[in-house]
Amino acid sequence: MILLIEDNAADADFLSELLSDGDDSLPFAHVKSLKKGLLYLASNISVGVVLLDLGLPDCMGLPTLESILACSPHVACIVVTGYEDTQLALQAVRLGAHDYLVKGAIDGRMLKKSIAYAMERSKSLRQLLLNGAISNALAQTWTIEDMLNDCCRAVVERLDVALCRIWTFDQNSQLHMAQCRADLNCRFDPESTNTPIGQMEIVRIAEAQQPMLINSLEDDSRVGDKEWALREGITSFAAYPLLADGTLLGVLDLFARHPFEESTLTTLASVGRQVAVGIKRKEVERELIWANSVVQNSADAIVGVAPTGS
Repeated sequence: MILLIEDNAADADFLSELLSDGDDSLPFAHVKSLKKGLLYLASNISVGVVLLDLGLPDCMGLPTLESILACSPHVACIVVTGYEDTQLALQAVRLGAHDYLVKGAIDGRMLKKSIAYAMERSKSLRQLLLNGAISNALAQTWTIEDMLNDCCRAVVERLDVALCRIWTFDQNSQLHMAQCRADLNCRFDPESTNTPIGQMEIVRIAEAQQPMLINSLEDDSRVGDKEWALREGITSFAAYPLLADGTLLGVLDLFARHPFEESTLTTLASVGRQVAVGIKRKEVERELIWANSVVQNSADAIVGVAPTGS
């Protein structure tokens, strides 16, 4: 998703024509002030690229760029301005701008090429920020339930998804209903099985140990109950098995209101590896705590018995 922040009507029309020209037209949203741009970014995490004019009614110059990047660190920001100033361009890039384009010197091909590169940069930034958030969740929580819930929240907050769940196995290799979850304006009862992808399909994913991606839930034969998806506007599903040292520990799944890109599975693979290692570490910690308690109880019992046996 592209956001154009431009207050000049003629310049906005010019950039709109460049974005809409040809068979490879690009969808975008347009606002006319920094304030409205920040509000849009705060409520639309799908935005990956911002085309930014530095001369806005409520902010001028490089502070405009700094505000955008502070609000959405994952966004790749392309400065599109009327100022042909080499020093200003260098300063903008040093602050984090992806590119600096002068309005009178660009055409559709140049703009779209810059946007294509910016989209890839935004994906990389999202991945880095998500990995960092997952690492933080794995390092700071005490229980496995808190850890996995924090991981789900990190995924929902940094990816454009409606619901994230993590399913785990108990000691008898039985799949647990996903108690660890996070959602974005999505009505979901964790005790209910009325979701398009329920426990039986998750078991199949776990048994096959292969990821799954569905971009049309209403048309896919693997989908069971579709009522919840229709009610919530959910169209897509992705899942990835959680493996550590060849051992299956669970499944992470996502629901979204838009089609997933193929790169979603790459993102899930990275997140899945981190989460699986975290689950494994918690299991080892739990076993050590149990072993220590057994040793302590045995020591207490030994201390309580006199040498005479009384």
